[in-house]
Amino acid sequence: MTENAGGTEGLPELIVSATPQTGDKPETLSSSWKSCGKLCIGMGDSQDKPMEHPGYVESLVVSEDTSQASGRRFSFDPLEFSGSGFAALDSYRSEMLTGIDELRLRVACTRALGDLLTGDIIAQGRAVVLHELDVRNDNPYYPPVFLTFLLNPQWIRPTDDALQRMTTALAATPKTYREFVRCAQRQPMGGLFELNVYSVLDIAFPVALPQPKLPGTRKRSDVRVTVDGIDVYVEATVIGEAQYWTNMSTQMHARRQTVWVAPGPGPDHGARRVVSKIAGELDQAAENAPNMLCLSFFAWDPIPPAHLLAIEDAWNGAPAYGTLQDGTRLDLSNIGRLDTIFEFGRDRLLKMHVNPNPLPACRLPDATRERIHKVLAADKFMIR
Repeated sequence: MTENAGGTEGLPELIVSATPQTGDKPETLSSSWKSCGKLCIGMGDSQDKPMEHPGYVESLVVSEDTSQASGRRFSFDPLEFSGSGFAALDSYRSEMLTGIDELRLRVACTRALGDLLTGDIIAQGRAVVLHELDVRNDNPYYPPVFLTFLLNPQWIRPTDDALQRMTTALAATPKTYREFVRCAQRQPMGGLFELNVYSVLDIAFPVALPQPKLPGTRKRSDVRVTVDGIDVYVEATVIGEAQYWTNMSTQMHARRQTVWVAPGPGPDHGARRVVSKIAGELDQAAENAPNMLCLSFFAWDPIPPAHLLAIEDAWNGAPAYGTLQDGTRLDLSNIGRLDTIFEFGRDRLLKMHVNPNPLPACRLPDATRERIHKVLAADKFMIR
């Protein structure tokens, strides 16, 4: 059945599709609906419809986050009790194991990617396929960095090249490199985004320095690049899935639920998350040099209108969205240190937001800013 779930006033109506408890769980996903990124929920004005079948409407995965979704590649008719589901699952498991063997061989041929995607992590992913994947759990949790490269083998070589450059740049401080790798293993979206930003800047403006210390402090930025004789400090960060959706995913996965209907976070909540992220990154901004923030979004959460609301509010000290729901006031007193915020989507630059009132020492010449803008806008990024 399909039913309307009341949304927040002023927001588009949400459509929720559910699988009846009496029927078997359908296994075929609609790729266009899967792209919305949340379970059974799409915007009401969308022309994409879930594929209908007598007795059910197809369900979607909770999230496109690669730590939670494998992108199921097998299908069968859930109303046919011929054993076809088990045969399809066996074929899919065999296909997955073949892909894992190929992944192991490819990583073994790299020079640096094995630091990030270790043999132990690949073995953990293989164990999930062998021991957790079944007809009642066809979308189990995989190690995030493992699933990232299993589903995107074309990222292996460029990621290895970028890691080699970082290894060379940090040869004098190997501990710093190892710490970056550990963080990227835990949070591959953020780690890969930071690595990509460093890589494209290093190619365009040799020699970019990863993980540089901020002048006069022990804190580190993500990248320092010299453009037109000016040292520019760059932070790269990702705003992932809201905790609300993560909790929903975890509970549904544990309970084997296929639908969840409940009020969710609105645009104000999303704007506060963006402002909070900006405030946190200001702590790693240089005091007397230009700073740039590369900010990548999860695609649908926070919703795009919240991005602009938050960034414009942040330039003014965040009077509207600088107070969290628990009453905590965010510190944006150093917002003048930021010259620019680059807004990224899933894999590319979307917009450049220039601070109207940066500190004099932190303002970039327009021509220098535009050179960096062109480099970041030139190609896709391997984020997720």
